[in-house]
Amino acid sequence: MRMGKVRVLVPVLSAALAGCTTLVEDERAQEEMEQRVTVENLQVEMTQLRQEVRDAAAAQQQIFKEIDTLRADMSRRQSELNARVESLSRSASATAAQQQQIRDEVVSDLSKRMANMMKPAAPARQARRAETGYEHVVQTGETLSAIAAAYRVTPQAIVQANSLTNPNSLRVGQKLFIPE
Repeated sequence: MRMGKVRVLVPVLSAALAGCTTLVEDERAQEEMEQRVTVENLQVEMTQLRQEVRDAAAAQQQIFKEIDTLRADMSRRQSELNARVESLSRSASATAAQQQQIRDEVVSDLSKRMANMMKPAAPARQARRAETGYEHVVQTGETLSAIAAAYRVTPQAIVQANSLTNPNSLRVGQKLFIPE
């Protein structure tokens, strides 16, 4: 009976072993298939990543170009502004010089007019003095130097003719003799 059992077992074992081999081969084939799919997926991802890197590099280059363009534009505008400021500065200096010239002309003209207005005044102290000249009544805001300039004499001549002890303290309404 032993032999009969072995004869039955041999085909069963052969079939079982053949089935195991098939299972092992099927498992190996499945693992290889999974590995191939994984590799293919990784290759697709790698290709996508490479494309993203190229796109990012192109975008970066475009940004650098824009920065360079903006810097050049900013430099040009700064130069234009500097030139305009310089031009306005020269213009302001010229205007200030013209204003000073006009002030000087006005002061000179007013001094001449004041001197002409004062000439007809009769000298009140002329009889007492051997000198000839004019009488001037001090007005608000007048200074000895302005009065002297109006009559074209020196302030010292007015101080001496009037025996002024303090030429800086003229009073409104004070009468001064102005020598010719």
